[in-house]
Amino acid sequence: MPDETFLSQPPQNEQIFIYPENFPYRELDKKLQDELHSASELDPVLHAWCIEDSDESSVEMDASLSSEEEEEDCGCRGLLEDTTHHSVTDALKHVAVVYQFQFENELREAKLDIYGRVACVNLLRTLVFAERLSAEDTLKRWRDYVQKLGKGEIQLDTHLLQSYFPDDPLLHFAANFVVQDEWDD
Repeated sequence: MPDETFLSQPPQNEQIFIYPENFPYRELDKKLQDELHSASELDPVLHAWCIEDSDESSVEMDASLSSEEEEEDCGCRGLLEDTTHHSVTDALKHVAVVYQFQFENELREAKLDIYGRVACVNLLRTLVFAERLSAEDTLKRWRDYVQKLGKGEIQLDTHLLQSYFPDDPLLHFAANFVVQDEWDD
């Protein structure tokens, strides 16, 4: 008589998944997305990133911050001085002309991930608006940090992931900034 302990039926409330049948990855992903979304409500940059990655992204992104018209309506604080510009593009042009600071090029050269780019914007904001450093001193400290972070010589300061200004358009720009070399074949 065969040993029935190995042939017993599993309880009815448990599901058994055998490859290649469906595994509940979508349910797990949905739970993780929900947790991330609820955590993101405290940080506008993380919230924008969650919206962009969610299934409802096309609807919510169109309604929130993707258009340049809305960017121009909200304005952008200056990168190296306490000024307000009509858009991120205007702020970037201003620092490029006045201070020879090519923000996009320096981010591209550092090859930072989204967290590194967000930290770099918040460091810039902290140096200008909290520490009130001159533009030259700000650029020196910022470039030193970005270069070391890009080379992996220092760890990312997680305090710099917290937005300095709520709903900062420069943070949205940096978070969505894609290094084109990564996507070229």
